[in-house]
Amino acid sequence: ELTHAARQIDRRLTTRRGAVLLLVVYCTSLLLLILGGVSLQRTVMESRAGQVSRDTQQAFYLAEGALDLSLRSLKAGDLADGTYSPSTLPGLPAGTTVTLDTTLAEVLDPNNQQLTREITAEGTSASGVSTQVRATVIEQAPLRGIWTGGVIQIHSHPASLGPRFLKSDIR
Repeated sequence: ELTHAARQIDRRLTTRRGAVLLLVVYCTSLLLLILGGVSLQRTVMESRAGQVSRDTQQAFYLAEGALDLSLRSLKAGDLADGTYSPSTLPGLPAGTTVTLDTTLAEVLDPNNQQLTREITAEGTSASGVSTQVRATVIEQAPLRGIWTGGVIQIHSHPASLGPRFLKSDIR
């Protein structure tokens, strides 16, 4: 048989074991709560990164499609300098614009010229993400529409350099 003092010591240890068990359960719960919060935050961040990546890819493919269409239109006929949208260039995907700019016109001989053109296509996804694609096209073509003895203003790039002037009779 246990003495009265031994029973009291045994009760104190049993009571402390219960307190330690509660403390361990509390700390484990707190640790699991923190890990769950960190996991949730990481999942949300990954989801947002996936959406941004998807929207960027969509804008890129829209711009690339617009560039391909403008290159086909340029090859098929004479596409003038300017900015085009789906309403002004048939077949252009919605959410895109194309800008065609002749950056250099060089007379090779009395009948031929070489044109350097820059095409900039911009695609915008449904969420507003925008991407630009650029191409430079160098083509030789018959000299037409420039029969003058006066000043010809050749469009230059960048605009900060100002316009370039060629003074001669190109006939």
